Amino acid sequence: MLETNDTSIVPIPGRAAITASESATSHEATRCGLVDMVPTADGSPTLVDSSVHAGFSGETMHSSRGALSESCYVYGPAIRMGITAALKPPLSDAAKESLKKTVHIAIVGLGLGYLERLCTGLHLDLLAQQSAAKNGNKGAETITLPKLLLTSFESNDDLVSRFQRWLSGDSDAWHCSVDEAFHHKGIKGISNDFRSSLQAMWERGDLIFGGALGNPESTQAGGSWNTHNVFDVVLYDPYSGSSNPQLWDTDFLGAFLRSRANPTQCVFATYASRTDLRRTLSLAGFKTIVRPGFGNKRECTLATKGIHDPGS
Repeated sequence: MLETNDTSIVPIPGRAAITASESATSHEATRCGLVDMVPTADGSPTLVDSSVHAGFSGETMHSSRGALSESCYVYGPAIRMGITAALKPPLSDAAKESLKKTVHIAIVGLGLGYLERLCTGLHLDLLAQQSAAKNGNKGAETITLPKLLLTSFESNDDLVSRFQRWLSGDSDAWHCSVDEAFHHKGIKGISNDFRSSLQAMWERGDLIFGGALGNPESTQAGGSWNTHNVFDVVLYDPYSGSSNPQLWDTDFLGAFLRSRANPTQCVFATYASRTDLRRTLSLAGFKTIVRPGFGNKRECTLATKGIHDPGS
């Protein structure tokens, strides 16, 4: 069973690779060009610009060593920290009550929806743990787990449409492969009942698709969600700076964090680790924790603001 902070690669039983015929049938025209679904080392799928197969430089959305494994390792601790931090007294008493009621997570880069599933699965598992603890000690005082709010940013309209069709019950081949990866891998602390939960969140407006992450000062950066316009957790998972320079521009990222990150208590995570990134986070009031990277990456980044004893 894989932990969310485990770097081990465990192939999915009976799913060592996605076949060439499956990959060939997954070609689809999108606003960002042709996209292929390809396997990674742990058996979970990722997406890659199909030009890579024609001898051109293409970039996969995840590490070739494991899309699901990387997502759990890089972002799982930040999600759990962000949710459970709302149960602890923040540095500012003024924010205490609101942080206990909701936790608003921004996901920059929808892709195949790994992080949306992780957020919901972790939240469901924590709810189950809380319910079990309450039933085991009926006299104990408990704090209600915060409500989960998600804003997912994605510039590729086709990826958003496919995810929304999956939410509506469509048996999309790409998303069925992701679901299969979650179910086979059996990740400790992750409930697999995320689809129905995400469906319900979307229906009641607790899951918002924010489109492309544009000017962080504009309303576009928060979608149509005007009453919850700051983020308690930021999962920063866009393509690399060479493919998507705007989102890694330090002025842009700094403005986004200053205007949209919760000024009292916030967690930030990304697969990247660079000097200018750490400087930008520091200027925005974050304490950076450099963690060992996943796969071929030497380091990844976890950063916190206003959270006591942050761990990796």
